[in-house]
Amino acid sequence: MQIDKENKLDFFKDLFANAKSEMEGLIEDFNKYSKQYKGDLEIDGSDTPAQTSRNITYELIESQFSSYLPTTAVTPEVFSEKNERNAKSVEKLLRNKRNRLPFEKMNDIDERYAPIYGGSVWLVEWDNSIKTHNTVGDVKVTIWAPTHFVGQPHIFDIDDMEYCFIFFETTKEDLVRKYGVSFETAVQTGRTDGVKTASGSDTSNTDGKHACKYRGIENPWGNIWKWCDGINFSDEKIYVCLDPTAYESDKFTAPYMYMGDRPFRNSDGDDLDGYIREISYFDKFPVLGYASDTSASDSTHYCDYCTMNEGYCVLFVGGFWVDGLYGGLWCWYGSSDSSYSYSSIGGRLCYKPL
Repeated sequence: MQIDKENKLDFFKDLFANAKSEMEGLIEDFNKYSKQYKGDLEIDGSDTPAQTSRNITYELIESQFSSYLPTTAVTPEVFSEKNERNAKSVEKLLRNKRNRLPFEKMNDIDERYAPIYGGSVWLVEWDNSIKTHNTVGDVKVTIWAPTHFVGQPHIFDIDDMEYCFIFFETTKEDLVRKYGVSFETAVQTGRTDGVKTASGSDTSNTDGKHACKYRGIENPWGNIWKWCDGINFSDEKIYVCLDPTAYESDKFTAPYMYMGDRPFRNSDGDDLDGYIREISYFDKFPVLGYASDTSASDSTHYCDYCTMNEGYCVLFVGGFWVDGLYGGLWCWYGSSDSSYSYSSIGGRLCYKPL
């Protein structure tokens, strides 16, 4: 699936709307099943509602409900007093984990969802906001009715889906706590003017969510994209100007110099958009280089993302306030033309008169 990275929000909104429209018939069935369970005065084939009703469906489901959960049992393969003690410790650990999730409550819910809707959705995720005195992060399990799940149209095995959606009600604070995202806009320039040292933050040096500066440079990456003057692209060809007074977009003649090519395919034969694995340096100026292989991930090699496009393009770098692991010092976006503008894009001063 090719994602429109310049308009990610609109891209996924359209994807969700299309997938949900394909489920309209199934959602109607789910609503009908729910009404049958809760009780309804409507009579099939009649415009006149019933005066009273006995909710037999509810009675049948509740009469078969069981809150029983199997007891955790661990038996050592080789008996010894030590192995037996270890097995008992593992049993206790598993019981505590089951109770903390808590599976008793989720089992109660599933005992109803399964006969009403024919199944349920279990979301298992890692939550870094769960902390103890010596651990950070833990597994979190949530159960949802199938009405909260929208899958890829015409794909029926979740392992084969390229995408799916789970929607539910929550608060902004919970999303910030769980996923580390921000609903704020860019912080104002000069936020770290009060920091007396050359590097640091006015709020936190460790959480990655506040303005910072490094050796006097405020927000080296993130916050907003930064236009990078002095470099232009014509398809795969890279042109660089070393004279700041002569910077000009879409210029490919002197004083701009041809430095080399940026390939549109990586070593796997895929489009070059991806996380940077390797940077190739220019023969004319070995201190300068550009991404040549993007088959890495957000946790390997440079760990930052790079995009390419055909035509006349310019470069902005760093990522902006919602990019998360997508952004970074080596996050290079070389796929937009010079007329492109957006609230998440800015630039740094090339010259400041004294």
